[in-house]
Amino acid sequence: MVQMDATSLFCPEFSLPVRQFLKSLPDNEVAHIVTKEKRALARMQHICFAYDWSLANKEVGDEFHFLVTKQPILKQ
Repeated sequence: MVQMDATSLFCPEFSLPVRQFLKSLPDNEVAHIVTKEKRALARMQHICFAYDWSLANKEVGDEFHFLVTKQPILKQ
């Protein structure tokens, strides 16, 4: 598992660095992303839906924690 501390990133700067970080990971890697961005859930859902990655989330105090499993893209 790898971790990204995105607590200093807020919209609109949040999505691009997070997406680039996730795309750089190997398939089947699990990433733990921590942020304080209140709109992060919608952003993370959009990113994970676009790439068909699984997403789990939890709110702890003023932080949002996301676990993203980067699943391999199935080629047809």
